[in-house]
Amino acid sequence: MPAYFPKNVVVLCVDKKRGFNFAGRMYHFYEKDAIPFSSFVEAQIRMERFYDELGFPQPSMKAASFPGMKGSERKEMTILQSSDSLAAQKGDIATFIIHVQHRQNATWQGNIVWADNKSKCTFHSALEMLKLMSMALESVDDNEEEGGA
Repeated sequence: MPAYFPKNVVVLCVDKKRGFNFAGRMYHFYEKDAIPFSSFVEAQIRMERFYDELGFPQPSMKAASFPGMKGSERKEMTILQSSDSLAAQKGDIATFIIHVQHRQNATWQGNIVWADNKSKCTFHSALEMLKLMSMALESVDDNEEEGGA
């Protein structure tokens, strides 16, 4: 059965984990190549820029900026990947499918699927999303330690 994803979904492939931080690749419909990130903060910044350029979901607040600095603006985007090609992306450690439905109160609300065990959770802030991802990555570490013992 083919996969179906909303057009603003992001697939986050975690390839490395260092303490509470992680690095990997990000994919979405409008970029054919992987978008690398070296930390959760960098992934979050890249995702925020993507949502600004896509124009969806609309933010409820406008980001502050210094005079003369230009933020991300909406632009025309062409779909370059299918849902099936996004679903085929896998991280070395974990894979998360993130669907941000709202950007309210200067944060994100939506759903996250841990693709490796097919568990789905709702999050009400980017911090809560990070906590869910961290718990999933900790359980991967715990399973590896149990398997290696």
